[in-house]
Amino acid sequence: MTFTVVDVAGNRVDALTESEVNAKVSDIKRAYTALSTLRNDLERIQESRIQWDSFKGHRHDPVSGRLVRHTDLIDVGTGDHHAKLHAADHAAAGLDDIGGKNMTITGNWDVTGITGRVKIQTGAGAPVHTEAEGTLYWDTTANALYANDNGAAAWTQIGTTPSAHAVLSTTHNDSLAAVVVRGDILRGNATPAWSRLAVGAAGRIFSSNGTDPDWSQRNLDLGGFYADVSQIAAPANPGAGIRRLYVDSGTGKISVRTTGGSSVSLEEQGGGADHDHAAPGDGGKITGGEVDTYIVFAEQVLDPAGLANTARLYSKDIAGVTKMAFVDEAGLVYRLHGSAPTGNIDIGDGAVAGSSRDFSDAAHQHAFPAPGAGYAVDVAAAEDDGVASTPARSDHQHAHGTGYLPDAHHQTTYVGTATLDFGAFPGKSDASVSVTGQTGIASTSIVQAWIYPKATADHTADEHAVESLKVFARDIVVGAGFTVQGVNTSEINEKEPPQFLEFGTHHPDTFSEGKGTRLYGTWSIAWMWQTPGGI
Repeated sequence: MTFTVVDVAGNRVDALTESEVNAKVSDIKRAYTALSTLRNDLERIQESRIQWDSFKGHRHDPVSGRLVRHTDLIDVGTGDHHAKLHAADHAAAGLDDIGGKNMTITGNWDVTGITGRVKIQTGAGAPVHTEAEGTLYWDTTANALYANDNGAAAWTQIGTTPSAHAVLSTTHNDSLAAVVVRGDILRGNATPAWSRLAVGAAGRIFSSNGTDPDWSQRNLDLGGFYADVSQIAAPANPGAGIRRLYVDSGTGKISVRTTGGSSVSLEEQGGGADHDHAAPGDGGKITGGEVDTYIVFAEQVLDPAGLANTARLYSKDIAGVTKMAFVDEAGLVYRLHGSAPTGNIDIGDGAVAGSSRDFSDAAHQHAFPAPGAGYAVDVAAAEDDGVASTPARSDHQHAHGTGYLPDAHHQTTYVGTATLDFGAFPGKSDASVSVTGQTGIASTSIVQAWIYPKATADHTADEHAVESLKVFARDIVVGAGFTVQGVNTSEINEKEPPQFLEFGTHHPDTFSEGKGTRLYGTWSIAWMWQTPGGI
């Protein structure tokens, strides 16, 4: 049998004999068998390793009855995994993880459901290892979350309660770091930042200057509001130059406490429009329209001090009776009181007779220099005023005790008494006493002193009249006083007892024969002073 054979292109091949054909068929069979063997080998290889296709990726479909895992892949690069293609596969239960390969997620990767999860690095204790920036780490000991913040070994704790720290510390970037002191107030400064404001001085009120709150002293503006002040008893005296405002619980009125201890009611001082004072307690200024009314002066404890360009009229207790007084700007006090008048005091300026003034007092006394020709001086007893029939002399002076009347030529005379003490018997030859409290005395003042015949515990009034005691004033201390000194001018004293001679205690050459200068005990003296040309 002859066969005609063509190739794959359809070209005729030389005729082959049957034996030749059979030989070729055997070759083909052997080739087919070899291909079948190769196919089986490839399938076995595919079961153990799946070739990666960089375009299509790969699937996890079962091959020969088994699931294909990432560990079966060969030649997979770090950026070859297709997240979109495998999102569903990796979410399916029972499949493995990426296997240590990096996977960059550029889109959304939603993990949903209570079974979905993304697990981060964990470890016992805070992280200290180097990691990529942004890596999360969970401390299983402190149950704290950390994030790497520099791509090295720096980690920041996230979402936990911070450790204890000061408000004014660098932990707060909106605060000026400072140490808190008792009394501080927290306020926003010009930065702006929170800062400390130290407590103000005692008595200061916290207020605003329109920009910042502070403790500065300034006028308070209550606007349309008011301040309620509860009544209290008179407060303690304020310091110099200060007045203390309060509601007096005794009167129920707004009052002012002065440095000197006086309390003055502002409601009784008036200050309203001018009007007639028709009833007690009316306030306001006094006008010329008042008829049959009066002003009530509350009794003062102390004489007020003088105030420049001011004269003060007030009442004061004098020997148990409330009487009027007046103080000028120099602080000189004028007593406007006395007994029923018994005569006139005619005071002029030396050339012209002054107006007649009815004024008398039990303490009113006169000290007259020698009168000039044609000037009569009529002086009565110390308790009564004299009556002058002619104008007073220019050198006419009055001594009025605790009060005096001012005039252009009038000079004030201050008088008083003191006691000189020479000590116990046999005493000593001289003694002195300081007179104080004379605030008006000047270096030009004239001071006098004399024996005052008034009995003491040691000597009678008669002894004062006959004793050889000389008294004089000396050593003026301006604004304070002076010294009164007394000396014995006699050289006679009691003779020494004869027993001293009898027992030979004194030699005749040294025996005093009664001569000596010693006085003993206390003696009454009087003094006076005035400043020439003064009032």
